[in-house]
Amino acid sequence: MDENWEFDDNGLMKARHTSINDLRITEEQRKFHWPSGRRPDDYPELTDLGL
Repeated sequence: MDENWEFDDNGLMKARHTSINDLRITEEQRKFHWPSGRRPDDYPELTDLGL
């Protein structure tokens, strides 16, 4: 699971984005391809890929 929280100036949560990996995907469905572990430093960031 991955969560990103955004807070306002008063410290209150104003946005929460969650990605829960509860469904298997096939190799053909994968958008990112690198060995298991941390994303390589030279791999484009999500915004670079339009995501």
